[in-house]
Amino acid sequence: MLDVVFNILTALINILPASPFLAYAKFAEGIDLLGYLNWFVPFDIFALMLESWIVCMGLYYSYRISKSSMKH
Repeated sequence: MLDVVFNILTALINILPASPFLAYAKFAEGIDLLGYLNWFVPFDIFALMLESWIVCMGLYYSYRISKSSMKH
């Protein structure tokens, strides 16, 4: 049974197109300037802060929607 589920999921994943970001990632590997730019502007920290903000806003709106649905 588990093999059948795994085969179905694998077939569904194979239908999806390849990542559109692979071409950009290969292009960015050849640029040495990005390491220096990341030292001045910490993109990894910005990404972490943005992710945290999105999660907090999602939780807030989920709470707000569930609270308003309980009133009615």
